[in-house]
Amino acid sequence: MIDFHCHILPDMDDGSPSMDESLEMARQLALMGFSAILATPHLMEDYFVWQEDILEEKVEQLNAACRQAELPVTVYPGAELLLSPWVLDLLSAGKLPTLNKSSYLLFEIPLTQPLTEFCEELFFRLRTQGYELVLAHPERCLTFQEEPRKLLDLRKYELLYQLNLSSLTGHFGENSRKLAIDLLKQNLITFIGSDAHHSGEGRMGDIPSALEILRRYAGKDGMDLLLEKNPLKALNNERINVEFISPEKDGEKPGHKVSLLDKIFKRRRR
Repeated sequence: MIDFHCHILPDMDDGSPSMDESLEMARQLALMGFSAILATPHLMEDYFVWQEDILEEKVEQLNAACRQAELPVTVYPGAELLLSPWVLDLLSAGKLPTLNKSSYLLFEIPLTQPLTEFCEELFFRLRTQGYELVLAHPERCLTFQEEPRKLLDLRKYELLYQLNLSSLTGHFGENSRKLAIDLLKQNLITFIGSDAHHSGEGRMGDIPSALEILRRYAGKDGMDLLLEKNPLKALNNERINVEFISPEKDGEKPGHKVSLLDKIFKRRRR
């Protein structure tokens, strides 16, 4: 299995504070059956600063420590980017922190704030420049808990969604749990991550129970898709083909398939 979202690198953000702690997190994940981990430290303007050379160095050091400890797990570089106007500066400079240097970009939005028009415009700009957009833990966002159909509507930008395992156990509250299960039932999830920050926290301890819940709703084939096939494609920079269905809107019939190009051409015709 591949953990698509983990704050395992030492002293990069609010995750692991030391290499010893990072190694313990890797040990626990390996024992649970994970063979690969995407290291995704937070990246926020003036708070968690992007230092690509340091990140790559720490990934190498952690992988060396895992080999020394004979842990059958490999760590890959990435980041969790908070959407803000600052992202435009990173885009212009060609410094967006993609996953394993692929076209896949893992990002988050503020958990308790509404989705802004800026975010949608940014989705459009990033997609037209070839980035594959992965929204981290949408089930935790208040705006989607209150209006779940927004997640369906946002598929017009071909967004992919990553679910936190511990959301399935109710770690983040009942609203997150219910939305997580609904998203699984609707086949709207593409990736699964622990979002673990420390070895002794509930997010890590919840993983075995969460995997059982995931199996209940996704089945064996679904688990293989979410925890192995899809993340492996992202790591190898292969595109994931997903059907994007829009809700009834603007005269379209429910179930009408739309793509980003449909939207681009529609804008040009106006």
